[in-house]
Amino acid sequence: MLTGLLISAALFGIVALGLFWRKEELDISAALILPIFIVLLWVIPWGIIALAPLGLLLSVASPAARHQWTLHRRRRAVLISTLMAVLLLSSSLPLSPPTAPEEWLLISEENPDAMFWPASEQYTWLHEEMVISVLKVRTPHTLSTIQMAESTLAISLMFDLDDARLRQSLQQIKINPDTFYLKEINSEDSHRYSGEEYTVLREQIILKGFTMPIGEVLVVAFPSAGGELTLLSIVRLNLSIDDIWEEAVVNDWIESQADGF
Repeated sequence: MLTGLLISAALFGIVALGLFWRKEELDISAALILPIFIVLLWVIPWGIIALAPLGLLLSVASPAARHQWTLHRRRRAVLISTLMAVLLLSSSLPLSPPTAPEEWLLISEENPDAMFWPASEQYTWLHEEMVISVLKVRTPHTLSTIQMAESTLAISLMFDLDDARLRQSLQQIKINPDTFYLKEINSEDSHRYSGEEYTVLREQIILKGFTMPIGEVLVVAFPSAGGELTLLSIVRLNLSIDDIWEEAVVNDWIESQADGF
């Protein structure tokens, strides 16, 4: 959350400098809308993805709004570009390493082939018959916990980022990830752990050339205000899953993170 507050402070500073540059030509509309935009990043679901189209619509909704763009076109372009640049750069800030219960066996830290942006850290453990990964990632599109998990998982599925992270996990146990693909399971999108409701995603692991699943992946999302999401992924390469929600494992992990949630 501290990172999010620092980002917001930087954005407010940029807005103030931009708006009062050549004070005699103060951009009244931007003076009202841009600070509100920054505040809304903390409360509006999907963040920039929802706010950007809305801002564009408001900026051309009336002749007066279009006239303001004519008067302050250069200033607004510079200001908006700088705000976006700060959000993009802030999403590259490093994260603290993931942690897990002491009885889990750590087998790998962040993969050097992971994407450079947004910033992320993934550690992988072995526990009983499971490969468990904990991924911390910056969410450049929102600072709000509202719909943070849902929107990030939707983006992940859209660009196959979930598949890329599974491949990294399987590589750590010497399994060729090129022989598998993931298929989303039509299931509940939330489940209760330790008395709280969390967004979840279930996927089947299917061997290429076959239709029979050989295992499952469960992803549980833990959003944090300020633009940081933690994803707990549990991989079982067998079909003898007594509890598809892996409640014992997830609850153990939550308990180990008690100071962080």
